[in-house]
Amino acid sequence: MSSAPSQPRPALRRSLGVVDGVAIAASSTAATTSIAIGMGTIATVVGLQAPALLLLAFWPVLGIALAYSRLSGSRSSPCGAPP
Repeated sequence: MSSAPSQPRPALRRSLGVVDGVAIAASSTAATTSIAIGMGTIATVVGLQAPALLLLAFWPVLGIALAYSRLSGSRSSPCGAPP
């Protein structure tokens, strides 16, 4: 056994600083900001046809979501794995 005195461990930081808070806030709002900018750009470019364009773009997304839903609900084994 050694009798050398042990050095005290540094205390852990228990709070977030301003920079940490800004980073968390920016990452939380990034998706909403990109959707808002995208819709604003669409509305600026196509004008009054924007609602029709968004509805037209929604159909493929709905089809893909329904296809994945049907695949998830099927009774077959996933990826060919034995049951």
